[in-house]
Parts: sequence; structure tokens; C-alpha cells
Amino acid sequence: AKVIGKDPYMDLAVLKIESDEKFQPVSFGDSDKARIGDWVIAMGNALNLKGGPTVTLGILSAKGRTIDTQSGTLYDLIQTDAALNPGNSGGPLLNSKGEVVGINTAVQIPSGVGFAVPTDILKGILTDLMEPGELKRPWLGISGSAITKDLQIALGLPTDRGIYVTYVCENSPANSAKLRAESSS
Repeated sequence: AKVIGKDPYMDLAVLKIESDEKFQPVSFGDSDKARIGDWVIAMGNALNLKGGPTVTLGILSAKGRTIDTQSGTLYDLIQTDAALNPGNSGGPLLNSKGEVVGINTAVQIPSGVGFAVPTDILKGILTDLMEPGELKRPWLGISGSAITKDLQIALGLPTDRGIYVTYVCENSPANSAKLRAESSS
């Protein structure tokens, strides 16, 4: 197989298989129509153990989840209780019709709660990965916190909405625009 495009942030890749053999691709289901409580099947290569791929069964536990990973924050994920382990990333999360409703991307250890990127988000990403072969993500170059009512009161801010900027990266668009972090002095 040849790598056509990859996105390390979401742990995804598009591969092209050169073969005379005919392959039947799986169908994408509509992750927006998937419901909490629906049965799902997770496939992958858990823990890279001998014996090949694994298949686990569970339910779609939640939608719209946000988690922090080593690569960054991932948004709008599907949460499942189907057993996922390191090595399941990139495997399909299938509905009861055998349609892909997500791609397994992360597991919180030790709880074993698994997360998948929904197909409705994947379709655009995969299109970009197929041509031009990479996904461009917007980047401001800041760190900060969402302003809440508590943060507004604690810091005497004029609003309870927006982002409280705590750090601006050098050579970033935010720095070029002269955005500055709040100084603690």
C-alpha cells in the first residue's frame, strides 16, 4: 500500500492499494443519525498482539465529546464502551448494519472509555487527505482558558465570554497581530 495522505493529529491515513484483486470497500453510515444506545462494533489491532485484528461489541455511549490527547484537543467525538485499546486507532466503528459511523482514535486509560471521529467529520478530512495529501489546520499560536463567570469574577474581567489569553507563541499569527497574553504582574 502507498500512503496518499496522513493526519497525525487525528491518527488517520489514506492508503492506496495497488492490486489486481478486487476489494469491496465498507460503506459510510450517517454518524449524525446514530443514536446514544445504538449497538456498535469496534475493529482494530488491540495492543498489537499476535493473532491479528480484534472485534469488540458495545454501545454508542455519547456524542459530541471533547478530550485532550498528546496531539492536542479533539472535538465532537463519539464515545463508546466497546473495548478499545492502544492499537485500535484507525479501525472502524461500525453500526449494526456494518456501516462505518466513526474511526477509532483514542482511549482513556485506565477507564477504557473509547472515542471515535464521526464519519460526518471524517468525510471532509479524507477528501483533503486524498488531494492534496495533507490537511491544513488553522493555528493562532495562543494558549488560554475559556472565560467563565467564575473567572470573570476572580480576575475582574469585563465579560464572562471569550478566551483569556495566557501565552502567545513567538512567530505565530497571534504574535504577528500583536495579540498579547495577560501579564500576571
